[in-house]
Amino acid sequence: MSEATPAATEQAASTEVQTQVPANVDVTLASTKTEPAPAPAAAADEPAATEEAKTVAYEKTGNARVDYALGVIGTAGFGADHPAVVAAGETGDFSMLAHALKEKGVAGAEDLVTMLKAEYDADMEAEQKAQDGIKADIVELAGSEEHWNSVAQFIRENGTEDELGTLRELLGSPKTHKIAASYMLGLYANANGEREPAKSAVGSDFRGEPPQRDVSPLSRSQFAQEAQKLYRIHGDGYTQTPEYAALGRRLKA
Repeated sequence: MSEATPAATEQAASTEVQTQVPANVDVTLASTKTEPAPAPAAAADEPAATEEAKTVAYEKTGNARVDYALGVIGTAGFGADHPAVVAAGETGDFSMLAHALKEKGVAGAEDLVTMLKAEYDADMEAEQKAQDGIKADIVELAGSEEHWNSVAQFIRENGTEDELGTLRELLGSPKTHKIAASYMLGLYANANGEREPAKSAVGSDFRGEPPQRDVSPLSRSQFAQEAQKLYRIHGDGYTQTPEYAALGRRLKA
């Protein structure tokens, strides 16, 4: 298995959503069932520290500063499973890493960690803004947080693990979250006898019914595939097109 990329090093605990952004929008589709905590793993015998630490190679990220810092950390022999690296990546606490590098005698360890922490914080801020935008878009499509969370609960209870996994991935991307949300809203509307979601994905200026060349029913996967094609053609405005409205009418319950 390859070493963790900066994506692993750049993940952090969720930060609070800004007040102007909906705070309780379910985009994880995580199970509400509680699972028993796993038994702690048996402690393995520590190997004797007689050998020189081996250099660890991290995959390139495209960020010159991060790549440089990871290169130094890897040269010091710290892999992705080192406690100090894990703490930095999972909690954003770089104090252990700074101490470990200093103890290892790495020159400029403090400045190195300061630089890496700054890049980490910048990435987390950008990610939070992206997630805030996703949640706001989803609530706008659904009409309200309450309606969307009802939709998410319905999908969570009726979707397969494979379907839920695909939807989580689509919902988490700024490029595909509208496709996934519109798809889920359509499924929920059909299952509950609604004529349309709380807020129609078709613009209010749309008049009349477009000619339908193909009126055959679409399965869930077929609908998602066709919606993806429309996104590639029309971009973010694909939900405002007559073609998208026609797809919604063909979606099987």
